[in-house]
Amino acid sequence: MTTTAPDYVEVRPPRALRAFVERFWVHRVVAHPAERRLLPDGRMHLVWIAELGLRVAGPAQAPMSHPRMPEILAIGATFHPGAAPYLLRVRASELVDQRVHVDTLDPVLARDVDDALSAAPDPRTAVIALALLLQRHVGRLPDAPDPAVRRAVALLDGDARATVSDVAAKAYISERELQRRFA
Repeated sequence: MTTTAPDYVEVRPPRALRAFVERFWVHRVVAHPAERRLLPDGRMHLVWIAELGLRVAGPAQAPMSHPRMPEILAIGATFHPGAAPYLLRVRASELVDQRVHVDTLDPVLARDVDDALSAAPDPRTAVIALALLLQRHVGRLPDAPDPAVRRAVALLDGDARATVSDVAAKAYISERELQRRFA
């Protein structure tokens, strides 16, 4: 797949995925990857790169480097807190500062995404294909991600002075239960 797209573009997810996905994105890196770093944002990301396949990037505590490749076209999805662990059936705490090949967690999803995105003629088509595959995948899940985690994150995002105690009280759960759910 080749592209002349801008360096970074975000796309709003379809309605059926909004409980899980904050945004889809396309990131093109043509400069030497060591020159650019990915800053931590507390979110988990699904990232597809043609030569590397589908990976999940866990919540980062420090900046991460791009893979060492002369040029990278990455197609990805950024998840709401708690959504990717629910989708992939793995605890977020197991993925902190990790990049894991999705085929070790969900080989069918990894294969389907790699096949679809490898065949996509352009980034726009690739994002649509990723959205459709994730929509089909979440359609098989019994329910949505933990609403208490989502509410807690919204409260923390909205008030920089909020404490864990404040957030737990407003989410109607104990501090310890909030900690368990975030893990």
